[in-house]
Amino acid sequence: MASSDARGVRTVWLSWEEGSSVFATVNTATNYYEYGLDTTTLADGTYTLTAISTDGSGLITEATVEFHVDNTEPMLELHGPLSGAILDGEVVVSATATDTFIDTLQFSVDGVGWVDMEDGEGTFDSSGFADGDHTITVRAIDGSGKAVSADSAVTIDNNAPLLSVADFPAMDEHLAGDRLFAVFSDDTVGVVSVTVTIGDEELPVYINPATGFYEWTLKSTDYADGVVDMTFTSADAAGHNTTIDWSVFVDNTAPVVVEQSPKDGSEVKEIVHFEVTVTDDTGTESVMLRIGHGPWITMNLQDDGTYLYKWETTTEDDQEGLEYTVRVTDDLGNSEDHTYSIDVNNPMSMAWIALAIILAVLVLLGIFFMRKREQELDETEGEDEDLEEISSEDFDSLVDLGSPQEDVLADEVAVELDEKAL
Repeated sequence: MASSDARGVRTVWLSWEEGSSVFATVNTATNYYEYGLDTTTLADGTYTLTAISTDGSGLITEATVEFHVDNTEPMLELHGPLSGAILDGEVVVSATATDTFIDTLQFSVDGVGWVDMEDGEGTFDSSGFADGDHTITVRAIDGSGKAVSADSAVTIDNNAPLLSVADFPAMDEHLAGDRLFAVFSDDTVGVVSVTVTIGDEELPVYINPATGFYEWTLKSTDYADGVVDMTFTSADAAGHNTTIDWSVFVDNTAPVVVEQSPKDGSEVKEIVHFEVTVTDDTGTESVMLRIGHGPWITMNLQDDGTYLYKWETTTEDDQEGLEYTVRVTDDLGNSEDHTYSIDVNNPMSMAWIALAIILAVLVLLGIFFMRKREQELDETEGEDEDLEEISSEDFDSLVDLGSPQEDVLADEVAVELDEKAL
């Protein structure tokens, strides 16, 4: 400090709170009165320095000035974001600095520029930084220029995961049995989970290390036939989601037989028309027919949508309770057999009727001639007896009457008998 007087300055005393008075000496080089004070012996705070100058006649002049003692670093506490935090959007940085004479509280992201904080808070837009790892630094500077800092290692993630189809059935494709669904998903920060949602049910989808895809198998038999809607969701650590909506048509049922003929238990004859009408959500691959234990026969599709097979029967095919089976198969391989029973009863043909009549006539004629033959034989036996009587009794008298010779007459009788027999 400077002090001067016409009569000359005799002494300069210095005093401050919590301290005793000291004598200041003049520095001839600067002509200032000086005293070296070790502030480390004082507590941090504000002090009032009083200088008392006395001249040669004993007159006194006082002057005061305030000064601050600050030998302690600020105390700094970073409240957030803390290390390990995953950030997106606008981020609030919060910290508390304690010091007798705090001067500045600031934060920086990756050391690029310092932003002043007000009331212990500051904000920044994380979308201005690439997704990934970053460092938030907060620093406090006190009045004496001492600075302390605190760091927080965080992850910025402003983008949703990438999600794409790797191997799916076609949209709205009809399917049966088990079917694999595979998706590709990636995220700079990391994919936390991949799920598939069907109705109110959410199922996990796991990564296959061999393919690098997230894979899930649809067991279609767990669902009713019809449209199955599903949503695949990939989520990252920041809570961002990416979704894919997909639909398939489940069909585990064979075609339905709407109508068929001949009806079960009906009687058929001659040419039998087997007709079947079917319906299926996916499409009918084939309709097969098996009569009894015979081979499978492919039925032909007609213009009206029915399947037809004609079977020409004969009396040899006549049978009661003959079973026939219809096998229906759709384009997905779903198959079902339907068995029915019919009675085959064919009337006799005209040829067979004519043959039967001829046989009957022949039988009747045979009987007639047999009976007539029996009658003639009976009559012949009677005539033979008469001839025998004539020959034995009257032969001698006939000879006496001049009848033919014995040998001639015998010949004539024999001829007559032969004719009768014939």
